[in-house]
Amino acid sequence: MKLSFIRRLNWMLTGVVSVLMLVSLAVQTNHVNTLFRPLIEPELARKAEVVGSYVVAQIDRAVALGFELDKLVGVDELLSDALAANPDVKYLGLEIGGRLYAFSGTEEARSGPRLTAADAPPEGGSARFLDTALALEGNAEARLHVGVDSGYVRSALNEVVFDLGSVLIVAILLNIEILLLVVGTSVAAPLRRVTAVMKQAADGHLGVRVALRNRDEVGELSRAVDWALDSVQHKADMT
Repeated sequence: MKLSFIRRLNWMLTGVVSVLMLVSLAVQTNHVNTLFRPLIEPELARKAEVVGSYVVAQIDRAVALGFELDKLVGVDELLSDALAANPDVKYLGLEIGGRLYAFSGTEEARSGPRLTAADAPPEGGSARFLDTALALEGNAEARLHVGVDSGYVRSALNEVVFDLGSVLIVAILLNIEILLLVVGTSVAAPLRRVTAVMKQAADGHLGVRVALRNRDEVGELSRAVDWALDSVQHKADMT
């Protein structure tokens, strides 16, 4: 079935608006990643520092009492308790002289490159964990590694994008309704009026007029039709 001009116009406008809004969503998604990621990651690092500072204080207190760091007993239990109290943290590891002395958390982090690196993720891939290394007092070779899942950042950003997508769908539906209303009021209804008048004139009712005052192309068409009907009416009266 061939679509009428009005229906084609509606679909064309709907498609243009939908494409523009999808482009807007893509731009906003990129803007969200650019804007919010630098804000979220430092917050995670501060969270890691808070948890790690508590553990470091406990270990430093034991060392201050005269215990040797590499001979401390119960460090694994201390790390496990701190990890259980902070589910956002994925691992805690005590490194002494480049060797992992005590560890609690996911096994993926135990052997992963992020456990002993506090710099940016390696090129060609994204880090599974965001690692924060805290130095122990009086021992330059000892560091406590606190890791949080970098997927938390992606999850938070995905939620923002999902919310934007929901708003976009509502906006598209609302725009479609507005377009249908505008096109129906300013184009479809006046054209139906012109068509009805021309049909009545074709049946011999020369006294009908469109009588539209629109200041657009539809208004010009209606005035042209009225002028033609006036001319025909005048010739018919003369005859």
